Parts: sequence; structure tokens; C-alpha cells
Amino acid sequence: MRAANLSKHLYGLFIFIFAICLFPVFPPVAQGATLADLAGSWNANGFATGPDAPWWTRGTLTVASDGTFTLSGTGSDGKVVSGSGAFSISSDGIAITVNNGDITPPLCQINSYNTVLSCTETWSDGSTNLLILTKQAASYSQTDLAGTWQQTYLSSGPTCEWASGSVTTAADGTYTGSLTLSDNSTIPTSGQTSISSDGVITCVTGDCLNYSNFGGFMDAGKNVMVATSGASTDSEDAVLYVFTKQAASYSMADLAGTWQGNSLASGPGAPFWDRVNMKVNPDGTAELVTENDSSGHTHKNESIGSLGISSNGVVTISSTQDLMSGVMDAGKTVMVWTDTWVGNTDPGTTGIVVFTKSAAAGPVVPGAPTNVTAKAGNAQATVSFTPPPANGSGITHYTVTASDGKTTATGKGSPITVKGLTNGNSYAFTVTATNGVGTGPASGSSNSVTPTGPSVPGSPTIVSVTPGDAQVTVNFTLPSNGGSPIKSYTVISNPGGKTASGAGSPIVVKGLTNGTPYTFTVTATNKIGTGPASSASNSATPIGPTVPGAPTAVTATSGNAQATVTFTTPAANGSNITGYTITSSPDASHPSGITAKGTKSPITVKGLTNGTQYTFTVTSTNKIGTGPASSASNAVTPGTKPHAPTIGVINVGVGQATVNFTEKSDGGRPTTYTVTSNPSGGVDGSAGTSSLNHLVTNLTSGKKYTFTVMATNAFGSSSSTSKSVTIK
Repeated sequence: MRAANLSKHLYGLFIFIFAICLFPVFPPVAQGATLADLAGSWNANGFATGPDAPWWTRGTLTVASDGTFTLSGTGSDGKVVSGSGAFSISSDGIAITVNNGDITPPLCQINSYNTVLSCTETWSDGSTNLLILTKQAASYSQTDLAGTWQQTYLSSGPTCEWASGSVTTAADGTYTGSLTLSDNSTIPTSGQTSISSDGVITCVTGDCLNYSNFGGFMDAGKNVMVATSGASTDSEDAVLYVFTKQAASYSMADLAGTWQGNSLASGPGAPFWDRVNMKVNPDGTAELVTENDSSGHTHKNESIGSLGISSNGVVTISSTQDLMSGVMDAGKTVMVWTDTWVGNTDPGTTGIVVFTKSAAAGPVVPGAPTNVTAKAGNAQATVSFTPPPANGSGITHYTVTASDGKTTATGKGSPITVKGLTNGNSYAFTVTATNGVGTGPASGSSNSVTPTGPSVPGSPTIVSVTPGDAQVTVNFTLPSNGGSPIKSYTVISNPGGKTASGAGSPIVVKGLTNGTPYTFTVTATNKIGTGPASSASNSATPIGPTVPGAPTAVTATSGNAQATVTFTTPAANGSNITGYTITSSPDASHPSGITAKGTKSPITVKGLTNGTQYTFTVTSTNKIGTGPASSASNAVTPGTKPHAPTIGVINVGVGQATVNFTEKSDGGRPTTYTVTSNPSGGVDGSAGTSSLNHLVTNLTSGKKYTFTVMATNAFGSSSSTSKSVTIK
């Protein structure tokens, strides 16, 4: 049946209307609200009891500033529905029309912050439904989960019970606490939840996974969370969770006012809902102004006993009726009660009631600011807070009062800086808001802070020490300034106590003794004084300049009676290199080798003998002297391309000729020779060899030929010489 009626039920969950003409016993809610107040995203959790249970739904309405909206939702069986509609506002209240909707809309109540709506309705199959909508803030972070939360849940399905208790949540979402069940037993609770930037709450681990599909939302005030889980099958309970954040403190004044409540029953008395309009006087006495339930019963102007509230927000009800108790949120506009029926009518029925405090008629003093936090400074503290409802008259200013009772500060908004505090003393702060009517109640106390003045800087941290000639360069990271800008840093050597100062890192300590190892410490100084010294550095030993190191990567390239030598410059070792010397390996004419000098790489060594193989070494020179020689380079043989050969006698035979020639110079490298004929066709049987007599065959008798000889070596080819003869 749930699958068949899914669209109908989800539309019913999202259709809410505030219409006095339909329900004349209820006063208007959200007094002074405009369509713009409803603009934004609203997240919804619906929960059903009766024939359709176990069942829940979750979804979102996106409302434009003109009141039009779109909606989408998912049921506990995973089915999805979407739709659209529009809000309208009259003197009677707020109404909403869903396009193509065919469900009688529920009646809803809204808190004075316009962040939480609670609604009840009856479906066509008789099931009753409680819908809670929370307005979405611009953004959320994991720290919004931190604090003490009062957890209340109601289950329907095979198990019908409620539970309530206190849960402490850390900034990472881990929580621990204990819950009291409707049968008065107590159970522990623990786990971890997370929240997305758009306020969606999920379970990471722990007993929030006891039921399937846990998920929920946080309201824009970040004081109320609503979640649902379970009901993946008819045999699994559906669970509705409402979490209210605990304020720093509560008083009876927080109860006073008009509260609208929507309740839902689970168990023998279900399906059943109840809508109440309750007035609480400053002394805690409470009057049921009106009450309507799903059975059609109406009650008016009945006393329901006295309410009390503890400092941690637990609400007690002194009444001869059902067993009820509740909790109040940190914004003090939402209460969640649990209910166990007693008497002869369906005893053991469990229920949950969600109350929202409506705005007072006519301007009154503002509410109490919330989320008060303090941050210490020098003889001052900065206090931040969330503004309360103005309650019909614009807030003119805020007053922050320190816990010493005499130090105050005022401002137009958050944050406000309280000056004139005593450094070293601990302070907490409360905030009040003032409008044209007067000053409202004080907020809960902030966290305690201790103002402190500036101090000496912290200790620098030495990163490295680099020795030089009679000096060491000390690099360090800067410390905290202690609240006062650092004026200078001082480095001290050990031994000797040599000092050097500077405005930052690095600092060079001079006048040290070469060959002596030193360690160093650094201090920082501001106007307050000099801070503690850093830890001692590693040891560093200054050393004077020495001859350069040996060049590396020495490579030679041959040329004509010369070679070009390239190399990598070595370390100068404290004195700039003034020149480099290349020395060749010995040859027949130069037993000590041939040298060449230069100031950088490459350097050309000339005067070499073509055809002789050479290697080369390089030395570097600075003002101290000449350093060690490099490793020998690769071997090269200088040379050039050969000269043209001289053709001698050409011996002519039948169809062939032998060309004889002599070489003038081989250029210092092995030479080969090639003979070509013109006209072409002759075949040089010794082409590409070093022979000086080449037989050319395949010639035509009686024809005159010109023979050309060319010599070739590794450096290239010579010019050619030619001579002509006639073949026999």
C-alpha cells in the first residue's frame, strides 16, 4: 500500500498551510512574516503512525522570494517524488498550494526565528503524520555538531517507544551519552556523525547504524537537528529523532510565552495526533488555550498544571494527566516533549510533542542573544554572538557585561570588544539586546578567557650553519613575536662568545678562528625584552681559502693541428678562480706536453701534430695556487682532409687502364682513393682502398677517357686531379 500511495503521501508531507479560516481556533503564527522570510531551502522529515507505519520520508523545498517553490523527497522504501507550488500570506496566516496536489494540507506552526516548522495531518487511510521542517543555513561545518545535545526519539512499527537523554558531541562528530526509555530503562549511546556543508547529517559509526538509512538535517539556527531511519521493511521500526542543542543556562523566563505544539502517538492509541496552543505564565503556570486532535475533539481554556525548567533545559510538567517531560533548545524557541498515556484509554501509548514558540503580539523587548563566544586579547576580549529576535522593534544596541560585574561595552552588532580588563584574570561574558521597548534577557555565559599582554618572543629554530673564511653563516626560522614586533636577532658563538645581530635570517658571525669548531645559539628581542635562546646548532668549522678543486667532465674534440677542450668548473674553495691550464699528453717534439691557458671553458690547444693521438688534463688556479689536475680526457687525433694526389703514368691495355698516382699528404689520418672515368662506365677495382695503383676495367677500345683521382680521410675529401688517355 505504501508504494501505491507514495506520491500522495509525499505530497501530503510537503503541503503545509496556515489558515485561520480552516482552523479558526488557532491564532495566526509567524506574526509579521513575509514571503521573503520563507525564501531559501527547507529540509523536511515526515513520520507516520497507524496503518501506513512503519514509514518516514525526507526531502527538500526550495522557496523563492516570491513564495514559489519546488520540492523533492524520498520515502523509506527509496521511491522519489517531486513537485512545485507557491506560498501565500494573508492576515490569517501562511498557506501553500501544491500544483496538482490532492491531499488535505496539514496544519503547521513556526518558531519566532522562522527556522523550524512542525505539522500534523491525517491521510486517507487513517494514518497520522508528523512533519518537521528545518530551514537550511548558508553553510555548515563539522564544529557545528560540537556541544551538548538533548536527544529525543519516537519509534513506530513492531516496537513503539520513546527515549530521551543527553549526548555530548565533539568537534569531529563523535558522541557519547545515555538515554532513558519509555519503560524507565537506561541505555548508553555512542558513535560518530558527520555534517555536510549544506547541513545533511549522516552516520559514520556507532548505534546510529542500529537502523537502516539514517539521515537528517540541521536548522539554520544550528540549535535543532531532525533525522529519520529504519523502515526498510515492514518488520523494521521507523525512528524519528529530534536533537536540541543545550544552552549555557535557562530560567523560568525562557518558558514564558505562547507555544504551539504538534504531537504524534505511537502504539495502542495510534493513529492519533494532537495540536495545542499553550500559554505559559512567568511563574510557570500553564493554560491550554485550545486543543484539537485527530478524533475531532476540541478543548479550550483548561489549566494543565505548572511547568519548571532546570539550568540545563530539562522541562518538567506537574500535571494529573499523562506522564510528560521535555527539553528546550539553545535558541529557546523549540521544545520537544515525550508522552506516555496513562488511565483506561490505550495505556502504554507513547508519543512525541514538538513545540514552537511564536512571536509575541506587538513589540516587546528582544530575546536573548545566543552562541556567545569570547576571544582574549591584551587587556581586552572580543565577544561574538548571534542576534536574537527583535520582537517587533528594531534592536538599537547590544551590551556586553564581564563576569566581574562592572566592565561593560556596547555596540551595534557582533563582535564587540570589551576593554579595560586585567591581564591574568579570567572573565566570562553575557550579552543583552536593547530595542525601543527596552532591554531583553541576558544571554547564557560565554566561555572563560584570560587576557594577556605582550611577552618576550619565543625561541628561534636554527636550520643550518655554513662555514666560511673566519666566519659562519647562521640560518634560522623566526619565532612567535609574543604579541610585540621583533626588533632584532642576536647570534652567539661557542666558544669565544662572538656575537652578530640582524633584523632577520641569515646572520653572519665574523672574526672566528679558522680550524676551530663552533656551535651557535640565536635569541629574538622585542620591546618587552629578549626571549629564550634557541637550541645549539650543529658544529661548523671556519676554514680559509685553498687552491681550487679539480675540474671534471673533461672532453676533447680534435681539429687541424689542434684540439678544443671543454670541462666543468670546480669549487673555488674560498678564492675566485683566475685561470685554467690545459696540458696535452707528450708527443715526439714535446716531452712535457703542449699547454694552453684560458679563463673559462672551452680552451683550444694549438701546435699539435696531425696524426698523433693526445689526451688532456685541466688545472684551476686562484690566488692561493693551482689545484690538482683533472682526470685525462678522451683520446683524440688531430688532422685535416688530404691534399689532391698527383697522377703519374697511366698504363693502357685492351679495354682497361692502370692509373698510377702518388699522395701529397694524408692529413694525419688514413686515406683511401677512388678513380672515376669520363665517359662513365669504367669500373675501379680498388675504389675506397689505400692502394696507389688502380686498375679500371670495362672501358671501350679506341675511345679517349679522362681519369679523375680523389683522396678521402676522416676529415673529408681532397680536390680531384685528372689525366686523359686513349684506350687500345
